[in-house]
Amino acid sequence: MAGAPGSARWVIVASEAITDLDTTVPDELIALDDELDRRGISLVFAEMKGPVKDRLLRFGVSSRFGPDHFFPTVNSAVRSHRKRYGLE
Repeated sequence: MAGAPGSARWVIVASEAITDLDTTVPDELIALDDELDRRGISLVFAEMKGPVKDRLLRFGVSSRFGPDHFFPTVNSAVRSHRKRYGLE
């Protein structure tokens, strides 16, 4: 699922508590993203620390999870979703 989160339904992963990633993460996230996409749901992340995000992107998932899949806070992700789909 490349590009902007396109579904009217999003799963927002509150990522603040994540401090490290191992090499299994990309495969697991891709599998989860594929499953959610089949159900019409987009996967986005909030509060992911910069070094963790950088490591995730170094694992090669930047084509799937672009900048528009990351939000500084859960609240900003919710606001973006509501604005995008006219739910304000």
